[in-house]
This record gives sequence, structure tokens and C-alpha cells, in this order.
Amino acid sequence: MVASRAPDRLTLAAPEDAMFGGVGGSEVLLVAVLVLVLFGSKRMPEFARGLGRGMRELRKAISQIRHEIERPIPRDPPDRPSNEAG
Repeated sequence: MVASRAPDRLTLAAPEDAMFGGVGGSEVLLVAVLVLVLFGSKRMPEFARGLGRGMRELRKAISQIRHEIERPIPRDPPDRPSNEAG
């Protein structure tokens, strides 16, 4: 008899979980506790500010790239043959 394997949670992330890629609340809590232990409570605001700045710069860069991609390409009018005889 073949045992069925449970589907991978990361591939079945719901749209509302797309930001974290299917990471659950317990994983986020674990990372937060690790950051608190490693950096201490006095450096947490500095760490959060740096993370916020990085996210803001990333969003700005993505927005600029998207704008460049979606920008219409200017086209020159086709050259018309001159009606001059001669």
C-alpha cells in the first residue's frame, strides 16, 4: 500500500498569505524571538527602521521598473515620399 504524502504548504499558499509565502504565525513569532534574543531590545527599533527603509526602497524600485515596462514606446511617424517632381 502506498502512503500519500501531504502537499507542501509553500506551494499551496492562499492569496492573502502571498506576502509571506505561506509562512505561518508560529514561524513569524519564532523569527521575532530570535531577533530579540540576538539583537536585544534596545536595537529592535533600529532594526525595524532599517527593515522598513529597505522595504520602501524595494517597493520604489519595483514601481519604477514596472513604470518603465508599461510605458508606451514612442513611434516616429512613417516617412512620406515627397511629391516633388524632379
